[in-house]
Amino acid sequence: MITTAAYPDYANNPPGISFMGKKTWKPGKYLQTFIAGVFGVPVREQAQIVERIAEAMIDIGPHVRLAMERYPGFRDIGKRMLLCWGEGMASLYDKKTYSLGTPELGEAFMGMSDHESGKQERLPIGRSDLLPRR
Repeated sequence: MITTAAYPDYANNPPGISFMGKKTWKPGKYLQTFIAGVFGVPVREQAQIVERIAEAMIDIGPHVRLAMERYPGFRDIGKRMLLCWGEGMASLYDKKTYSLGTPELGEAFMGMSDHESGKQERLPIGRSDLLPRR
């Protein structure tokens, strides 16, 4: 799973594909329609896939936490990964999407404060520090 939102330089980028003409990270019911229409996967099977993804996250979460402890440089990225995954699963489990209740992702996903919004100072591109100011 690629989690570009976990990396500060990419946190505010839109998704690479559009759902029903919209580029959004929260497509809601459009996700079901898109997957059924484009890939032919029935909604019931989609819900089962979502549950299997949650099970995989329960398995991998402790490994991410362990890597966060072992590699200090990974601590912030790992935290943002777990938070993004948890938010993503919560949106899939939501009544507006698959209505699966509340995901129980395990202890690896608990006890972390929210990550920063990812908003960074906007740097001008192509402007040299050697040029005089206007």
